[in-house]
Amino acid sequence: MKFQPRRPGTRWPRHPYGQSIRWKDHFYVPIPKVASSWCIEIWGMGMPFDFLAQDHDLDAVVTLRDPIERWVAGFAQCQVGNDPSWEGHWERKGWDWVFDTVVFDNHTEPQVSFLAGLDLHRTTWFRLDDRLESNMLTWMREQMAIDRDHIQADRRYAGRDQPAKTFRNGVVGRSQQEIIAMAQQAVETRPGAGDRLREFYSEDYALWHGVNFYGE
Repeated sequence: MKFQPRRPGTRWPRHPYGQSIRWKDHFYVPIPKVASSWCIEIWGMGMPFDFLAQDHDLDAVVTLRDPIERWVAGFAQCQVGNDPSWEGHWERKGWDWVFDTVVFDNHTEPQVSFLAGLDLHRTTWFRLDDRLESNMLTWMREQMAIDRDHIQADRRYAGRDQPAKTFRNGVVGRSQQEIIAMAQQAVETRPGAGDRLREFYSEDYALWHGVNFYGE
């Protein structure tokens, strides 16, 4: 079973399709807003590897996140630095526009888009939760015979706030955590919002509920 990109040809500058890190017989595939910064540091002993451009007989490693939880976090990260006085600002556009748009950058692109071309039956899956660090490091010791416990990786996935920014016009924006709280409330309370996201990310949810996660 293999996924194809939802929008063939789309390649985000910082997260292009096919991007991964290879170490011996495995390669890790980063997905934006799924602990990718932390995992890339943990896999820092490896080399860049384009799994779409190169023939290989390797096994993949992927971390997945609950799709709506990821969308909320990704939306907040995308919007936190925007000037509220800008006519295109999300608060001026309104929540109907937000949920009609859904994808704002690579942090809200469906997770399956970054997995195009993978053999899902040759993939080790990790769930993004409070056990990720322990599970990943244990698996690396068991399967790859390397100890990365000493790496002081940036655990931003565990929670981080980007403070509100004050713009030249004196307008103060919202902090990342404020936007997260507002987006989460909108998902939970606005009629049809949750259903819209679940439908849009239906392939992500099928994968999320269909794979066997390591350590579970």
